[in-house]
Amino acid sequence: MPSYAENMIKFQHQLRHNSTDVSNYVGDLNAFKSEMDKKEKAKKVEKPKAAPQKKKLPPIRNKVDISESWGMTQPKNKSTPQVDKETEKKLKGYRRDNTAMPDYYKAWDKLAANIDEESDDEVEAAKNPVKEKDKEFS
Repeated sequence: MPSYAENMIKFQHQLRHNSTDVSNYVGDLNAFKSEMDKKEKAKKVEKPKAAPQKKKLPPIRNKVDISESWGMTQPKNKSTPQVDKETEKKLKGYRRDNTAMPDYYKAWDKLAANIDEESDDEVEAAKNPVKEKDKEFS
């Protein structure tokens, strides 16, 4: 078993070794920092190169406007359809930005109820097609 004095000597030796490693690391770090600073200054001193002039290219042939093929835009020669005032008032109730929140939901609830009634009528008509035809002739 090593004695106390031998342990202290090994400890001092290890401490010196560690301190030289750290000082070498810090020296390398400082050298790297100074090298990067020099490169940055050199870049700042260099005059910026003029941007290359863009060549004017001919237009693409057979160009297709996707928005027109999907019906997203209206052709230029057609006018926008006019909406009558009654329909505009009905639609205004369903727009969120023009209506208070409670009224907005009430309008949609009424619409849902109307749709449900229409669908119920259609279901009954599908179940009893003969009765509907008899009503038409009387």
